[in-house]
Amino acid sequence: MERSANRIGILGGTFNPVHFGHLVLAQEAWYRFELARVLFVPAAQNPLREDDPRDEVSDAHRLAMLKLGCGRDSRFAVDAHDLRRGGQSYMIDTLRRLGRVHAGSGLVLILGEDAAVMLDRWRYAAEFHEYCELAVAYRPGGDEDEEQLRRLFGDLRLRYEFMPIPQLDISSSDIRQRLKAGKPVRYLCPDTVVEYIHENKLYLD
Repeated sequence: MERSANRIGILGGTFNPVHFGHLVLAQEAWYRFELARVLFVPAAQNPLREDDPRDEVSDAHRLAMLKLGCGRDSRFAVDAHDLRRGGQSYMIDTLRRLGRVHAGSGLVLILGEDAAVMLDRWRYAAEFHEYCELAVAYRPGGDEDEEQLRRLFGDLRLRYEFMPIPQLDISSSDIRQRLKAGKPVRYLCPDTVVEYIHENKLYLD
């Protein structure tokens, strides 16, 4: 990828809740690709996921936790347009919108391996190359086949680069399960997020 300070990273997700894995991924992309900043884009409804209704919290709670997680880090910002619009959230719509809002800036879509391997199932993924490049988090020796991903990206005519990241085995679903079981989640999420979860009694059966 060509290096430029005038580039914006995009990290989408449900962030239910946001955790250190998300923040480390954003930080690594910001550093490696010399991004001006990383936009966290919370989805209203992920069309490829059917979450357990018992895991659901309000959009307002998810947004509040995400803002707390990003805190005062000037490298990060939250773009809540899709969340406020409601309905199913498609990345192609986000890319088109941000391409207009940030005309003249290069967009870099940040993906984890689990999302990258399913990219051909995303709506209008064949058009992504018109709007962005990919920064793909990759763990050497991980579950996903690097050659499989290269073939997929080639079929979609995508510009991409693999990005080694620290191996943090953290997931939002595991955090929710730990909370339901009464287990501690400190050091998995920022303290401000953990405090918010407990104050609002989120993710309890």
